[in-house]
Amino acid sequence: MEEKVMKEQDTIITFWGGIETIGGSIVSFQKGRYRLITDFGAYVGVDVEELADETQTLALLKEGKLPPIPDFYEDNELQTIVCLTHLHLDHLGSLNHLPKDIEVWLSQEAYTFYQALEQSNYLPKYAVKWRPVEWEETLTFGPFTIQFLPSDHDTLGAAAIFIETEDLKVIQSGDFRLSGFRPDDVWQWVQKARHFKPDLLLIEGTAFSFDEAIDPPRDPIEDHIIPLKKATEKALVKTVQDLGQKEEVMVYNGYSQNIERLMALIQLMSQLNRQVVVSSRMKELLDQMTDQPLNVLSWSDDLIELIRAHPQNYFIQIEAEDTFIFGRIPSGIYLHSNGMPLGNFMPGYVEYVQHIISHGWQFIDLSSSGHATKNDLLTVSYMINAELTVGWHTFGAENYQIALEEIGLRSFLPEIGKNYSSCEINH
Repeated sequence: MEEKVMKEQDTIITFWGGIETIGGSIVSFQKGRYRLITDFGAYVGVDVEELADETQTLALLKEGKLPPIPDFYEDNELQTIVCLTHLHLDHLGSLNHLPKDIEVWLSQEAYTFYQALEQSNYLPKYAVKWRPVEWEETLTFGPFTIQFLPSDHDTLGAAAIFIETEDLKVIQSGDFRLSGFRPDDVWQWVQKARHFKPDLLLIEGTAFSFDEAIDPPRDPIEDHIIPLKKATEKALVKTVQDLGQKEEVMVYNGYSQNIERLMALIQLMSQLNRQVVVSSRMKELLDQMTDQPLNVLSWSDDLIELIRAHPQNYFIQIEAEDTFIFGRIPSGIYLHSNGMPLGNFMPGYVEYVQHIISHGWQFIDLSSSGHATKNDLLTVSYMINAELTVGWHTFGAENYQIALEEIGLRSFLPEIGKNYSSCEINH
């Protein structure tokens, strides 16, 4: 991109992560004495438990585990806020290292969900100044005008963020998909984005991280796994419905933040006359997030004899650590549905699979992505038609840039830590 001479009144954009990687997609916008940062997540490979220790900020900075944003961690005259797109750790995992006077803006839906996740020990406690905001509320922060629009991801409260100054219009897509329970939310913000006519679109590109033409190395453990990757959440639920016809107990390990998937399965199990049993902390989460009482039991050893007597009548949600269950009830169908450990790239995955199959269980990897497909990403980018489109949150940033340019869009790969002016973005 052609460099321009920066003017004092220009909005300055700086990327601090998320280029050619998935974790830590952090960008700052500064105009005068005001600075807006979107997301403040964990960099790839950084231990989230290590990040939870707020006393280690300086050490983590020296080790390159936090973004080296100047005039940020120490006292300064800049007014700063952080706007969160959603609640995944690669988008909020570093929050405990924010200066205490910085507000964190997020959708009211995400804030309500965060409180429930934190109380149920699914997310760490972040001691920050939360500011929940309503959907599509027009907000001002110095020269910035901001709107949070509802999107769809595998967590509640995910947002696309519209940001505007007098010389720059930006859309931060956050993570999103068109294959979930609320695709209309995505199409609505995309239509508004097209009319917004942004100068800069920051759009996730997780799907470009994977090259379908290259077969990854195969582990022998995969011979014992039945892969059932589904294109949509509805297709996943339909598959569970078909499996639920079998006269076997079903055990489910899913992603805790994808509560909409679990709620859909709970409703399905009611139709199949299966009693749903969940872990104690999942029961706590469900109780906080639902207004109506659910026919859901919390796990108890008292249930073991009942399950042994009538295994076909039960659907049991577990946490990754609940492996004791596989040797205590009759073997049946195990559904690994974007739960932990996520896959062979994570420590302990092979041992986890071996433990389950050693007890005679059928191991089914039943998943559906929380991210848009390559075609959907390109379609959304084309529809929005920003002056400049930056594909980030991907290990395949160069291929993503090429694909964007092939459909006629202007794109480039930013450098981490380099300042770009609104004048450069617009020309």
